[in-house]
Amino acid sequence: MQTTTARALGACTLRDIGCALRNPTSIACMAVALVFSAFYGQFWSADIQQGTAFSAFIVAFVSAIPVLEAGGVITLFATSEEVAHNSYGAILRTGSSLRAIVAGKLIAGWLFGCVLGVLCFWVAGVGGPRLAPIAAVFAVGSLPFLAFSSGFGLVSKDQMHTNFWAWPLALSALLALLGTLGPEVSFLMYLSPMGLQVAECVAVAGPGLEQLQLHQPALIASWCAWLAAAAFCLRQCMAKWRQQNPGA
Repeated sequence: MQTTTARALGACTLRDIGCALRNPTSIACMAVALVFSAFYGQFWSADIQQGTAFSAFIVAFVSAIPVLEAGGVITLFATSEEVAHNSYGAILRTGSSLRAIVAGKLIAGWLFGCVLGVLCFWVAGVGGPRLAPIAAVFAVGSLPFLAFSSGFGLVSKDQMHTNFWAWPLALSALLALLGTLGPEVSFLMYLSPMGLQVAECVAVAGPGLEQLQLHQPALIASWCAWLAAAAFCLRQCMAKWRQQNPGA
C-alpha cells in the first residue's frame, strides 16, 4: 500500500538531498552560480551598494541563477533522469507514494535553492541584515518555478524531452531579468513565475521597485496566479506519469 506519511516524505527528501550532494553535476552547477555571483560582486559591488540603475539587473541575475542551477537541476534534470531509469517504480514498491516522491524532490530543490540564493548574495557583497529577508524571498518566490520544473521532469522520458522543457523555464527567468532594464519593460516581471522573487530581491538589495514602476500588490497577485497554474500543471503531470506507468 502506497502512503504519503511524514516518514515516507522525510525518507524521500533525505534521499534527494543525499543524491544532490553526491552528484558531481549538481555540485558543479551550484559552484557555477557562486562563481558568477562572486564575479559580479567583485566588479560591480559599488553599484549594488549604491543601488544604481544597473544594479537592478545584477541583483536580478544573482536572484535567478541559484533557482536555475540548484532548484531547477534537482527538480527537472534529476527527476527526468530517475524517470528514465524507472527509479520511481522501485521506490513505489517500498510503500512510498508518488506524492511523497515528488514532494521530496520539490523540498530538496527548494532547500538547495534557498541556501544557495543566500550564499550567492553573500559572495556578491550583500550581507548583514539584508540576508534574512532575501532568504524569505527565496523561500516564497521560488515555489511556482520549482513546481513547474518538477512537473516537467516527471513527463520527460529522455534527455531530449528534458531539454525541450528546460527552455521555457529558462525563458521565464530571462523575462524577469529583462524586466529590470527599465520601467518600459518592467511589465515582463508579471509574465514570469520568477517575477515576485526577482522583484523583491531588487527591492531588498537593489534600487527598489519605484525605479521600475512596479507595484507590490500586482506582483503578489501575479505570484498567486503562477502558483495556482504551477500546482495544476504538476497535478496533471503526475496524472500523466501514472497513465504511462499503470503497473507502478
